[in-house]
Amino acid sequence: MAAKFRVSSTFVIEGRGLALSGQILEGAVGKGMKIRVPSWPAQLTIAEVDSIRRLDRNPSVVGLVFTSNEKPDFARWRALDLKNQILQVEDEDWRCE
Repeated sequence: MAAKFRVSSTFVIEGRGLALSGQILEGAVGKGMKIRVPSWPAQLTIAEVDSIRRLDRNPSVVGLVFTSNEKPDFARWRALDLKNQILQVEDEDWRCE
């Protein structure tokens, strides 16, 4: 099952890796699901999902932390600007056509 995720911010957690915060627009996301980020050469795997619900925010903000098959490149991760992009999340390996 696919999900759609709108990115509100991109950041790096030292010692862990790339993280995105935003909203799930459709479907559900979970650990082990795959995401392909535009301008990033490798597919990323969700390592952790955190949800924060605040009284002043509806719907809740979701944080996704990723693992990658390649060596971490913190400088490139910090340079990613994905704000307001909608990314597709898949529960199996998939390829862009």
